[in-house]
Parts: sequence; structure tokens; C-alpha cells
Amino acid sequence: MLPFSEELFYQILLYNFENFDIIEFEDPLSVKELLQIALENEESGWTPEDGPKDELVEGAINILLSKAPIIKEYFALFITDDGYLKTLPLLIGDIFKLSITIFIITFFLMF
Repeated sequence: MLPFSEELFYQILLYNFENFDIIEFEDPLSVKELLQIALENEESGWTPEDGPKDELVEGAINILLSKAPIIKEYFALFITDDGYLKTLPLLIGDIFKLSITIFIITFFLMF
């Protein structure tokens, strides 16, 4: 069974598909560095049998760059041609607005 947070974000992704607000970075993040950090984490599941980490990172960057336009359109992830991440989808903004709305409605119903 998926943890609640994973299911929640999965449902948010499905509901908002192609319609995300964005978080824009002032200083774009290097996708290469992010992938290297991810592979250093034990939870990545990397083993020596998977191949050298540098080769995996380069392969992943090539795939992401080749799919960048559709990733940007569908998920609001903007990756520049030189491999920098400029935006992320805003996943919890709508939930925050919804929680405030529910709180306000509940508050007024109490009086």
C-alpha cells in the first residue's frame, strides 16, 4: 500500500495534468548535479551492476533533454537546453487554498 503522501501527490498530478502553476528558481539548478546527488542516496537502489554512475547520469540527461518540451507542457518542469532546471510544478498551492476555504466555511458554520 502506498503511503498517504505518495497517493495524494499522484492524485494531484492526475487532476492538474497540463495545468500546473509553477515555482521558478532565480538560479536554475543543474540537472546533472541533482542526478548525481540522487544516485549517491542509498534509496536510489544503485548497484555496481547498473553501470558507472557518470554514464547513468549522462544517459538520464540525454533522455530528459530530448523530452524537455513535453515534460514542460505536461508537468511544468522546464529544463533548459544546457541542462538546468528552471521550474517545478506547484503541487500544494491549490491544497493550501482549499484548506483555507474549508476552514473559513467551517468557522462560519459554527456561528
